[in-house]
Amino acid sequence: AFILVFALVKTTSDTWKYVFIQSGSLLIANTALWLCIPKAFFNVKKPFQNKEIDLKSIISLFVPQIAIDVYVLLDKSMLGALTNVAVVGFYDKAEQFAKLPLSILAIFSTVMLPVMSSLFEAKEREKIVEYLNHNLRIILLTSIPAAFGVAGIAPQFIPWMLGKDFTPSINLMVLLGSLIPLISISNVIGRQYLIPSNHSKQLTVSVTCGACINLALNLILIPKHQAIGACIATIVAELMVSVIQIYFTRTMISTKPLLICLAKCTAAGSGMFLIICKLGIFWGATIYTTLLQITVGALLYFFILLAIKERTMLELIQVLLKRTAN
Repeated sequence: AFILVFALVKTTSDTWKYVFIQSGSLLIANTALWLCIPKAFFNVKKPFQNKEIDLKSIISLFVPQIAIDVYVLLDKSMLGALTNVAVVGFYDKAEQFAKLPLSILAIFSTVMLPVMSSLFEAKEREKIVEYLNHNLRIILLTSIPAAFGVAGIAPQFIPWMLGKDFTPSINLMVLLGSLIPLISISNVIGRQYLIPSNHSKQLTVSVTCGACINLALNLILIPKHQAIGACIATIVAELMVSVIQIYFTRTMISTKPLLICLAKCTAAGSGMFLIICKLGIFWGATIYTTLLQITVGALLYFFILLAIKERTMLELIQVLLKRTAN
């Protein structure tokens, strides 16, 4: 889809091509999943042996997802109603690119869900606590530089990717980059603790509160500040979701190691941000500048964490070295 958009969509008359590419790629991707069903289904002995359907559990997982979908779509809907189509376009593109790293980071929580579920089934509380805290540190280690990186490349990335007409999207992308660690933290707690431990009610409470806060702040901020107001509303809403979920899991989380990790990652991310901003100003708005910023930023962040001996980074390197040796 990414390649076809660049190859085929050239003018406003190609809108139908864009719609066809986007919808077609989703159709193909989801249709491909059905190819896995025969193998998975026929390998299960007596698949209909347990005919009882736990409707309550299904609904408990369905409701928070609806709440999430509502306030994810709420911003653009309210921007369209309270401002104009152009503002929605600026916001939509900034959000798409700012949240791009989340598609990769979310894989981590998806992979860990069955692992954590099996630990809860075996009632191994110590391992659950250990995994949860370790995974939170890993997500801070990866999401914080992603947030600084998105903010750092935005001034040069938007002009060459979307054109100078989308200049208002730059500040929006910088602001929305802060969503990466907030959403990543709530993904870890929600998918790796609240869902496996059958605490879907707490998950529903957190995302419902986020949706209500987002709605209220949108009504207050969008009429005066337009897309910037929508950004602020979304950031505050996601912050509250994470805070509420942290509160629900406060007895499971080791606060001091997480705060130390947060401080070190923020320091390294800040240093990386300053350098890639300088690179952007010097080289200008080109695709090569963005690639250079990403490469230099990643290496710089890695070496800063090594220099300050960040615990989680050192642990990951040790694991990698052991596996390489084996």
